[in-house]
Order: sequence, then C-alpha cells, then structure tokens
Amino acid sequence: MTAMLNASTDIGISIAESHYLARTRGSGRTPRPSFREKIDAAGDLATEAGLRKIVDLIYDEPELFWRPIVAQMDRAEFCERLMQSDRTHRALFELAMRIHAGRKPICGEKTPGHVLHVPTLLEWFPDAKIVNIVRDPRATYVSQIIKRETHNRGLAGSALRRVALLRDLVISTGFIRGWNRALGLHLKYQARYPDQYRLVRYEDVVTQPETTLRELCRFLGVEFSDGMVTGQVNLNSSYTGARQASGIDTQAIDRWRAHMSPLIRQWFNLWCNKPAGRYGYVL
Repeated sequence: MTAMLNASTDIGISIAESHYLARTRGSGRTPRPSFREKIDAAGDLATEAGLRKIVDLIYDEPELFWRPIVAQMDRAEFCERLMQSDRTHRALFELAMRIHAGRKPICGEKTPGHVLHVPTLLEWFPDAKIVNIVRDPRATYVSQIIKRETHNRGLAGSALRRVALLRDLVISTGFIRGWNRALGLHLKYQARYPDQYRLVRYEDVVTQPETTLRELCRFLGVEFSDGMVTGQVNLNSSYTGARQASGIDTQAIDRWRAHMSPLIRQWFNLWCNKPAGRYGYVL
C-alpha cells in the first residue's frame, strides 16, 4: 500500500516505521519503548541542551526510520530546523515525515501500532487523514510468525521452537487480543472521525486495486494515477526470501493456509469469528 500511495506526485510516506508513539515487542514478550519514550529519557526538547542530546541520539546510532534523514540532512541543519520549531514531539515527528516526503506536499508514516494512538495523532495534526489497513487475522498472524522464525536467534526462540504448538498458542492468544482490540477501536474511530478515518481491507487492495485506490484517493483528496497499480513490487513478503517480480501478488491472500496448523486455525475461529465476519472474513 505504501508503494502504491507513494506513486502519487502528492504523497510521500516513509518506508520504515518510526514507532514514535507505539511500543514494540520485537521477538520477545517485553515491550520495547516507543521512540517518544527514548527521547524523553535522552533530554528535554524544550531546552537547547536537551534538544541537542536528542539530535545526537538520532544521528549517532540512527534507527531504521531515521537513517534516510541522517543520510540526506546535515546534523547542524536538522538541529537548526528543530530549534526553529515549537520544540514539541509533534514538531519533531512532523519534521521527520516532511524530510521523508521530500518535495511532496503530503507526508505520512505507517507504524501499525499507531492505530492505538489515533486521537493523539489527530490532536497533533487536526487536518490529517488516517488509513487503517485490516487483513485476515490468520494471514497476518502467520506473517508475523515467519518473521519471528527468520529473525529470532535467541535461546528463548530456540526453546520455543522445540515446542511449536505451545509457542503458537501463546503467541496467537496475544495476537488475537490485539487484533480484536484494533477492530474495536475501528468502530470508535469510525463514529468519532467519519471524515478523517478510513478502514481499507488488504484483500480489496490485492483483488480490486484500481477501484480500492480510486476510493482511497477520493478520501485523501488526491488525484488517482495509473502508476499506483502498475509496476508495483512486493518488497516485504514474509513467505519468500527473494523480492517478488513486478505486479501485485494475488496469491498472498491465501498463502497462509499452508503454514497454519488445524488446531491454531480452530483457535482463531473460536475467538475471531464474530468480529472478523463484520469485515467479510469467513473463518
């Protein structure tokens, strides 16, 4: 979806996730602090000394989201631009997104966990539009499991792999709670922010890309272009080690079926059937 929207001459969305407001769990169960929490621990944005410590944090060991910024903007220039702002978290987050967007007038960011922070984001950016991408929970879960198995090299991961079923039950239970919580928030956001919040199904993007993108562009207030649905490349498939050929991978919708045990599938059916049914998913 990010690549599709970035095909617009008006939209520039960062490829990497900032986790500015959202905590992450990585391959373990202990949440990692959000970037905002890391900044607060490093210094006070409101003071010059604190601001410089925060800039040093960003530039000395840049995380994935910040690396393109560090590569294209001198530290002194970034510091000066931040100095000229109101020195708030909102200002720093916006500056980062603006740099990622380049000359494009509309900037954006794609951290999934920010679905928990929509009220804060719309308080910071009153004219913003929020797009929430939902996908079959089983497909999303399998994607995460494969990523964990690819990147997890710790002792805990090795132990869990020896008891795969127990691992799947533990991890899937946490995932199911999060997925159901996100859909519960969707209902609240839809009622509270009808003109600024939109839910889009991943499956509709894959099977009806032009129709779905045209509707989304109308919501965002930008022109649809054919480039949004032609020549796209799947850059982040959890199921394959190599990058996909150009084009939309329609097989991604059902590929999870070969990777989920019958018991875990029944577990999802038990806890996700009713909420998933509201959005056209048959479990």
